[in-house]
Amino acid sequence: MRTYLMTAAAVFVSAVLSGCFLTDGPVLPDTNEDLTSGVWEVSYFFDKTEDETSDFDGYSFEFRADQTFAAQVPGGATVLGSWARTTDDGKPRLVIRISGTERLEELDDDWVLTRLDSLKIELEDDNRTEIEKLHFSKR
Repeated sequence: MRTYLMTAAAVFVSAVLSGCFLTDGPVLPDTNEDLTSGVWEVSYFFDKTEDETSDFDGYSFEFRADQTFAAQVPGGATVLGSWARTTDDGKPRLVIRISGTERLEELDDDWVLTRLDSLKIELEDDNRTEIEKLHFSKR
């Protein structure tokens, strides 16, 4: 029994020291490879009280390695902006800067990055009075 308790304690201390229990939020990749590979589309956009996902039907988006953000809008025009990954208030962020149309300007924000992998990007606004969520899915 004593050996078991000592072993369990050693495993717990090892886990704590290795950071297994010390996560503040999502585990995100250190690289931008998932972000900059491929074409994305808005799979969910919630703005304050409404699901506005359908407002982005026909749009496609690219996060380019040179930190430009390109939106292909219905009708064929391409609108350029920029993007950056940062950390603010201890939270991982994806800053999107784009203008040109009122619809695209809704994406212009300092988003909290809650998920990033090869198939999905999930973002949310940390302003609790302006509930906004933006999800991109790989096309």
